[in-house]
Amino acid sequence: MRHLLGKRLLGALLLTCCWTLAGHADQPCVVLIHLDDTIQPISAEYMERGLDAAAAQHADAVLIEINTPGGLLESMRQMVSRVIASPVPVIVYVAPSGSRAGSAGFFLLEAADVAAMAPGSNAGAAHPVVEGVKLDDTMKQKLENDTAAFLRAYVARRGRNVQAAEDAVRSSKSYSDTEALQLKLIDLIAPDDASLLNTLDGRTITRFDGSKVVLHTRGAQLVRVDPTLREEILDRLTNPNLAGVGSGGAVDLSGVQYAGHHRAWNAWHHHGSACALRPESAAGALHLDDAPGSRLRLVDSGSSLSQPWGTGHRGDRFPGDWGTDAGGWSHS
Repeated sequence: MRHLLGKRLLGALLLTCCWTLAGHADQPCVVLIHLDDTIQPISAEYMERGLDAAAAQHADAVLIEINTPGGLLESMRQMVSRVIASPVPVIVYVAPSGSRAGSAGFFLLEAADVAAMAPGSNAGAAHPVVEGVKLDDTMKQKLENDTAAFLRAYVARRGRNVQAAEDAVRSSKSYSDTEALQLKLIDLIAPDDASLLNTLDGRTITRFDGSKVVLHTRGAQLVRVDPTLREEILDRLTNPNLAGVGSGGAVDLSGVQYAGHHRAWNAWHHHGSACALRPESAAGALHLDDAPGSRLRLVDSGSSLSQPWGTGHRGDRFPGDWGTDAGGWSHS
């Protein structure tokens, strides 16, 4: 209920912005989403909220600025599906200069109606790995083949270079902005938001369903969607660097450490608008509520904190007891 109210409130605010802009020479309205983060359930929730608001208000486009080392495969798949299904054209832009769309971020870049990069940015290195579980050759091949097929399925429909995209998965290739443009993995290079939107204005794009759409983005007013308080706090608490992961950890291709023998946070769980993080080293759980008058409180959780605590949002698994988790924790 609180999530629904939050979405309606955001939609009403964006609608007010777009109506106001409509009264000023029909200025286009572009919803701006910043993904400067790992790909995980919190960032997926934030992106989905922005896409929902843009669709409800019939924005001219959604601009997702991305800078990520990668993240969870399941969250990535969820986000890719939402980008593909968005009724509003989606522009994914690796920016500012020096940013990257590493690993799972590369999948998001290729899923967009328009893929763009800033000068000096890079993308790729998207080979999947599983933390805490040693896979035999057959299972490794199955995981790689499945991930590559998922990427091929929509890269081909976007009219981009399927072989170069697949090389990022099978051979962990990474591309500079100029290389990505030359290989037709992206549509353009732009130095900033304004240049990007002005260049795209009047361009006809082919949506995933085959329909043709003319973009109206010149001089667009950017309506920014910011993370909620709950999203900001949970995002920081699930950050592997803040979590104090100790020695013996597993490191993904981007160099971000996700799991180790000395975990500060056992796991997290999400039920509707109520969230909890259970610290392994403390006798309590942090409960977060982003309703009006939101609060942060510590409650006693007993001695069960030493046990693995289930799964995360929509099936994504967070670090628990890897010795008993046959499925492990896959990410890209």
